[in-house]
Amino acid sequence: MRLFELFDTPGKWKWVGQSEGGGGADVFIGEYRYNVLIDENPFNHLERAASTLDNEVPDWLKKLADEDPTTFSIEFEFEDRQGILKRYGNKYGITGTGHQYKLFTTVMDIMKDFSQRYGVEWWTFTAHEPSRKKLYDRMVSKFGRKYFILDIGEERHYVVQA
Repeated sequence: MRLFELFDTPGKWKWVGQSEGGGGADVFIGEYRYNVLIDENPFNHLERAASTLDNEVPDWLKKLADEDPTTFSIEFEFEDRQGILKRYGNKYGITGTGHQYKLFTTVMDIMKDFSQRYGVEWWTFTAHEPSRKKLYDRMVSKFGRKYFILDIGEERHYVVQA
């Protein structure tokens, strides 16, 4: 199966709140529920994080921080009603439910809707686990018009044009 086919059909979701400063949505896939959180996140926050950990701040990040475009971070968490996280232990990480592609497709649908409503110029998100980094690397290279990747410590930060 090709990467594009995996991201064909979003799952069910609904807004639980939204404004110019951010929002939240609930995603329903099978018997599971996920919460998507969107927050305004200026680039100077990422610039400070990079410089704090003795990373060299890339020129592209300095430029974007100076321009101060409309930027939002997005993250999602697993709502654990079935006690699954006793095994995996991280509601923001890999949960083992097997719905990752449907979830990522749905999150991209939410990002698109929010971008159209509030004029988002850039999105930021992070990955910790090696398998998630590999998947996100592939996703941004296929779906991102313009993107940057920055490793800070164990975290990989993605900056993707909306």
